[in-house]
Amino acid sequence: MAWDKARGFCGAGRGLAPQFASAMAGAVSARRVKDGQFRLNQHRETLDRIAKSSGVPREILAAIWGMETDFGAGSGGYNLFAAL
Repeated sequence: MAWDKARGFCGAGRGLAPQFASAMAGAVSARRVKDGQFRLNQHRETLDRIAKSSGVPREILAAIWGMETDFGAGSGGYNLFAAL
């Protein structure tokens, strides 16, 4: 955060913060937060194992999972392996 602030990426009217806040306002809902809390508990062992091996906290892993796929509800319309 300090790095971002030093470069003007945080704070109203500067950098990317307003665009990011606007985009996230529609993406984060009470339902998604509740689902995330449920998934954190449901998959705690798996998320802990991934967190340990990757160094990424389980909460961040769950947040990415929720934002990118809505916890598996949206899998996209293209072949991931072909895209890679």
